Amino acid sequence: MEYEVKLDLGDQAKYERLVASLGTPQFEIQQENYFFDTSEGHLLELHWALRVRTITKVGAEKSLDSTSAEITFKGPQEGDGELSARSEINAELPLATATAAIAGGFDLTVLKLEPIEAVRKLIGESKLIPLVSFRNRRIVFDMRPDCDFPLEIDMTTFGEGSVRYELEMEFPERIESDLAQATAYIKRLFESLDIPYLAQPMSKFAVALQKRSLLR
Repeated sequence: MEYEVKLDLGDQAKYERLVASLGTPQFEIQQENYFFDTSEGHLLELHWALRVRTITKVGAEKSLDSTSAEITFKGPQEGDGELSARSEINAELPLATATAAIAGGFDLTVLKLEPIEAVRKLIGESKLIPLVSFRNRRIVFDMRPDCDFPLEIDMTTFGEGSVRYELEMEFPERIESDLAQATAYIKRLFESLDIPYLAQPMSKFAVALQKRSLLR
C-alpha cells in the first residue's frame, strides 16, 4: 500500500515560489506516463489503472543521468482528503519494451511480470491498448529537519496543454505521528510563502481521463 499527501499549489507563481524557497534539489525527474486498458474499459470499470512510465533522472552530476522504465498496476484509491492510499504492484520494464507498447506495437499482456499477471486475472484474454497520457516534471527535495520525508514538487502537462502544480509526500506506511509532523511543517512553510494549504483529492490519471471525457 502506498500512502500519499497531495496538495494543490494552484498556479505557476506559487509553484515557483515554493521551489525557490527549498534551495538546491536532490534531483529532478522527467516522467512520461501512459495508461492502458482494454477496448471495453475493464480496468476503468473496476477502478484499477495500469501505467507504463519512462523516467529520465537528472542529478547534480552527469554520471547520475539515466533513463529507465517501469510498469505499475494501481488499485482503487482510498480516502478523499489530504491523505490517500492505493495498493501498487510495480516492476522494472526494458525501455525498448515500454517504447514499443506506447507506440501500440507491443502487446503488454504477453509479459511475465507480476503487474501483468494481476491484470490478466481481471481482463482474461482481452488485449491492452493505450488510453491516456501526460508528462510530469518532478523536482525532489531531501528531508528537512522538521520533516522526515522528501518533498516532491510536480508540474504536470496534459494532452491539450493545461498544466497542474502540486506537492506530494509519500509514506511507506500510515503512522499518524509521522503524518502530523510532516503536515505541520508543510502548513508552516505554506503560510510563510502565502500559499493556501489545499488538498488535491483528484489524481493526475483522473484529470487526464476527465479531459478526455472518460472519467467514470
